[in-house]
Amino acid sequence: MITLLEKNRELNYPIEIRIFIRGDLPQNAIMKFPDFKKIASYRCKIIFTYFYDDWGGVVRQDDLQNEMRLLPPINKNGPCKLLAFYPKVLVNGTITACGCRDYNGDSELILGNIKENSLFEIWSNGKLVNIYNRFKNKNYPDICKNCNQYRSIKYYFSSKSGRRGIADIQKRIKKSDLFKKYV
Repeated sequence: MITLLEKNRELNYPIEIRIFIRGDLPQNAIMKFPDFKKIASYRCKIIFTYFYDDWGGVVRQDDLQNEMRLLPPINKNGPCKLLAFYPKVLVNGTITACGCRDYNGDSELILGNIKENSLFEIWSNGKLVNIYNRFKNKNYPDICKNCNQYRSIKYYFSSKSGRRGIADIQKRIKKSDLFKKYV
C-alpha cells in the first residue's frame, strides 16, 4: 500500500486513492497507530466503517468484536438490480440469478445449468420472471429477505442514479415488456 501511495505522490497525485478501514477498535485508537499515521501523511481519503454484511446469515452479531456492527436490513422496493445484472455461473455449471448472495448455488434463485441448456434457454425459461413477481408481491426468496446488498432496479433506471454512458441501454430496457411488467 505504501508503495502505491509513494508512486501516486511521485507522479503528483494523478489518481484519488481511497482507503477503507474496518477495525475492531474506535477510530481515535486506530489513528494513533504508527502505520496509520504514515498512511495518513499521503494525500488519500481514509474512510472508517464498522458495519459488516451478514452474508446471508453466515455472520452473526456475536461473531463481531467491539465496535463492529451488522448492517441494518434494507427496505425493498421492486426487484433487485443484482438479479438482472449479476448472474453467476458456478463451477458445476449452475446459474444463479444473484452473483452476490447465492455463492453455494442452493437457493431459490437457481435458473438452470449451462451444461444442460443454453444460456438463452436458461435466461428465458420463466424462472427469473417468477423471481421478479415474488419481489413485486413482497414474497421474497429466503436468501433475499435480509440481504443488505439489495439495490432496487427502479433506482438504477431513475435519473437519480447519476449513471451515464448506458442511457441508450436503459431507454431500450425501459421500453421492454419485462421492465414495464415487473418494475
